This record gives sequence, C-alpha cells and structure tokens, in this order.
Amino acid sequence: MEQPNEVWEDVKGNSSMWKPEKIGEAIEGTITELKNGLYDVQAVIVNGDQEWTTPSHKVLQSRIGACKIGDYVRITYEKDELPTVKGRNPTKIYSLKRRHEAPVEEEVV
Repeated sequence: MEQPNEVWEDVKGNSSMWKPEKIGEAIEGTITELKNGLYDVQAVIVNGDQEWTTPSHKVLQSRIGACKIGDYVRITYEKDELPTVKGRNPTKIYSLKRRHEAPVEEEVV
C-alpha cells in the first residue's frame, strides 16, 4: 500500500544491446569482451563513451567467432532473408569488417 510521502520512479535496464532496425545501420569500435551467446560468440564493442553488445543472431555470431579482443570492427546490418520455414522470423544478414594496419614498406637504400 502506498504511503502519502512515497515517491516512485521508473527503473530502466542498462542494456546496451545493439538492435538495428534499418538496413545500412552500423556500429564500429574495439572489441573489449567476447562472451558465450545463444549460437556462438557475442561481442562487447566500445567506441568512445558508447558501448554495445551484439545481438544473438546466428549469422553475426558465427562471424564474430573469428575476431579477438582488441580488434577494431565495423558491423553493418545488410538485409533480411526470408525464412525457409513458414512462420519463422527473417534472418538478419550482417557484414563484419576488421581493420588492419597497412603493411609498412621498407625503404630501400
């Protein structure tokens, strides 16, 4: 039972789950953590003061499995593929790119 002097405030989660809605949305940053997900590996990606956890989407998780902590990546939501089984959700397709330093050519003297 509420008391007359009680104040209630909404409590919201601090989920940083990346939930792309439009084709072409992207995130980029450094992988700071890899953790077990529903299908394979999920990544925590940090860029400045922004932090995201990648969603449990099978195609994305299988690609993140090839990454390691410290990799700088860009993930782009590319398209939806129609489900092969009626009544299932479309499959979200992502591209995942990892930035590498260009090799330094030695100067010949």
